[in-house]
Amino acid sequence: MNLTVKLRLAALGLAVGLIGALIALAVVLSEREALARAHYESRNQLLARANATLTRLRRQMLAMLGLLFVFGVALALLAYRDLIVPLRVKLVESQSLVERNENRKGGAGTSDSPSFVVRLVAGCLRRSPPSCPGETILRARPAGHYSCDTVLSSNAS
Repeated sequence: MNLTVKLRLAALGLAVGLIGALIALAVVLSEREALARAHYESRNQLLARANATLTRLRRQMLAMLGLLFVFGVALALLAYRDLIVPLRVKLVESQSLVERNENRKGGAGTSDSPSFVVRLVAGCLRRSPPSCPGETILRARPAGHYSCDTVLSSNAS
């Protein structure tokens, strides 16, 4: 065999090898594209499931927030009904009792009431003679009692 035949056979072997390599490369590339498509499809399915789960969770959170609001309002109404209304009724009853007691005493009220103090001062001023050299003062006694006293001024001595 001569050299040209050997070269031609070598070139033919090389060509067959290159064609085989190209076919293998084409198969690998097509498999790679199929794998990439499968990856993208699985990723899209995962994203769709995740979005559906997030939407469901958002709705559940909104429902829970609504229930929390409803139960908070219900708790406030129960507290108002069971705590505040009875206290308000007791306050009204106490105020009506105080008013009845003041009316029974002739409107003078207790010794702590402002109307009592005003009447006491007016009575003290009526009792002191206008020519008296002293001053009439109102003194507070223990337990909310008041009294009128006339004190001589230092000029009268």
